[in-house]
Amino acid sequence: MMHQILAIAASHMAQFQFEPQGHCYTKAPELQSHAIHEFQHVRENIGDGNCGKTMIFASLLTLRMLADPPRRPGPKFNEYLDHFLGCLNLMRGVNNMLLSNRWSYISESEFKPLLEAPQPE
Repeated sequence: MMHQILAIAASHMAQFQFEPQGHCYTKAPELQSHAIHEFQHVRENIGDGNCGKTMIFASLLTLRMLADPPRRPGPKFNEYLDHFLGCLNLMRGVNNMLLSNRWSYISESEFKPLLEAPQPE
């Protein structure tokens, strides 16, 4: 999760760099690749003890992917749409991998306040 958070921070910092191939711009995908590689080991052993952390990691991964459009300048609409659909597939995969099997545990864990929508008055 640490590498994923650093990838998001690097993506954010890259927005303030003037050169398109700056350090943060190139470091963000490297950090995310490392995070995904490390996640492969966790994915095999998801249980009640780490499913909440896994859900947060997968959510951060999805957010970064969605916020980071294709790196070619001026992507065409169909390229961006392909990127967006890839992000939706990632979210669906997270749901299949995690939430479908562990929803009862997550909904009663320390994440319960995050999952409850406030009721309108």
